[in-house]
Amino acid sequence: MRVKLTIILFVLNALAFTAIYTLEKKEALRGYADQQATTVLGIEIPSIERLQIAGAALPQERVLERRGSSWLITSPIEWDANYFAVQHILSQLQFIENEVSFSVEDVRRAGQTLADYGLEEPELTLTLTSGDKRAEFAIGQPTEIGQRIYILSPDKEQILVVNRSLLESISVDLEDLRSQDIFDIPLFEVSGLTIKSEAQNLTIMLAQEHNTWKFEAPLQAPANDQLVESALNELFAVRVQRFINPHDKKKVNMGFEKPLMKVALRGNNRGQTLIIGSGVEEDLEQPLHYYAQLEGHSAVFVVNAEPFQSLEEVPNLLRERQFFSFSSEDITALDISRTDKTITLQKLETGSWQVLEKEASGAVVTYPADQGVMDELLEELKSLEALHFADDAPSESKKEQFGLVAPQRTVQLRGAKSATLFIGGLNTETGLLYALTKDAPFVYEVSPRILQLLQVVPRAYRTRVLEEQPESAIIQSVKVLRHNTGEVLLEKSLKDDTQSWSDLLKAFPEKEHKAMLTLLDYVRRFEVHEYLSDHYSENFDLDSQTQVPWMFELEATVLLPGSQDSSTKTVHFFLTERLGGTLQVGGSSSHDRIFSLKQPLVDALFDLLFEQDITPVDALPEPENEA
Repeated sequence: MRVKLTIILFVLNALAFTAIYTLEKKEALRGYADQQATTVLGIEIPSIERLQIAGAALPQERVLERRGSSWLITSPIEWDANYFAVQHILSQLQFIENEVSFSVEDVRRAGQTLADYGLEEPELTLTLTSGDKRAEFAIGQPTEIGQRIYILSPDKEQILVVNRSLLESISVDLEDLRSQDIFDIPLFEVSGLTIKSEAQNLTIMLAQEHNTWKFEAPLQAPANDQLVESALNELFAVRVQRFINPHDKKKVNMGFEKPLMKVALRGNNRGQTLIIGSGVEEDLEQPLHYYAQLEGHSAVFVVNAEPFQSLEEVPNLLRERQFFSFSSEDITALDISRTDKTITLQKLETGSWQVLEKEASGAVVTYPADQGVMDELLEELKSLEALHFADDAPSESKKEQFGLVAPQRTVQLRGAKSATLFIGGLNTETGLLYALTKDAPFVYEVSPRILQLLQVVPRAYRTRVLEEQPESAIIQSVKVLRHNTGEVLLEKSLKDDTQSWSDLLKAFPEKEHKAMLTLLDYVRRFEVHEYLSDHYSENFDLDSQTQVPWMFELEATVLLPGSQDSSTKTVHFFLTERLGGTLQVGGSSSHDRIFSLKQPLVDALFDLLFEQDITPVDALPEPENEA
């Protein structure tokens, strides 16, 4: 037993030793391979500061130099190098493998010369520089078998056989070696944009302060941050279409003496200016491309014309169009005025609003304001947008011409921040209204919709809930009568206290069921769409020549169980016929109001009175017996 155990332990030890030896050998081989990759070139790849590629295979010498973390082509023209193309070259150099090598002396003994390997007058030479170290390699011809090439070591004593991919990486086309980007200032760093158009004698300047963009020339005005960022993105997306051969620059007038425009970007303590010259000759009638050049650089290139054709419109394109900004929470009151009348809307401590009306006697009467109407009004004012910029420095005569000396409306916001808005006359050409704020000189053109919201009659803001029943109230009956004859068109009522409307309406078809529930909801909480008159009358004046009579009467009996005697009340409204798809008018003599109905009630009345037979299924007569 002990012998067996000893043998097993011996075998396990042997296996462990073999595994350790194998791993150590692999690590040693890997380290040796890395060392070989470095010693083949005789220089550390990460420390290379300069690459020079020359020879008969290239029309011009190429020189690349490291600048910080970037690479720059310094010959044949100065331009940023394509980062990925340079990294590909460095990667090929980093992992070059000396598959076979032999000495130049051995070649001569065999009766051969360097010319037999393409190394006497090499097509390409690669020179690497790192500090005071310099290594030059001659690139020879391909081997007869396999994807390999011959290279001559810097000391001219060894011929190395390496993978052909090194030759392919250093002989890449010059267009691919150059970066196609124009600006090297990071987009997030840009804090200023200047556009100078000599053709129009126009200078446009934008600056960013506290993450907000504004115009500094040709006017001082807010810019739209999102639109500016979008414009900068488009500018950074412009790419070099092609470079102009330095020898051809003298043959063509590229327009740099009197450039079309200059586009300058400002970053952190640095800047770049792109000069846009004339249109490229082959499409001068309608330039599709422009000659361009970075200021301080000799390289000339071609860019697409489209991104630069609208830059002169930047003051209009990038201006902030929302010009009446405020926080709704900071507003405690607002006055809406015209020449002959002012209405005041006031916010209460509860956050709700009330309307203040001054009667002829001088007494001030208050009414609850409709929260939805107030929210819509404040939102419309806050998002009021300039559709056109009419005048950036209007004279008094111009203001009078725009109808802003005696405006149609003046809106004054009061609270933590005060602001005043003037709505002037109509531009008959554009169909828009002129507008001006108190704290800025600019005249804008805005949508006429704002005038419809800025009413100077209290009813426009009063709460739309004309009548509301207590939560405990029970609707006992509902009926609709023809006003002139008293004919009952619809009548439904609960049989007793034990019956509910849900039980009663179960027998109705779905459409009528839904319409009846809508009608009951409005009886419980009668909400109007809009007030049309502050006084009830026997007819509704649709216009100065048309009177619309009342066609129907809506009556409902409501039980109020909370009262001492559980009394009942009658809800009563007068209704016109439906005057259109969305208009039906109602009136209340008890509330002394005329109003338009909300759309759900208009549709429900139509479905109940005209669209369907509302007789419940269980009330239909039994069919006669055919027998």
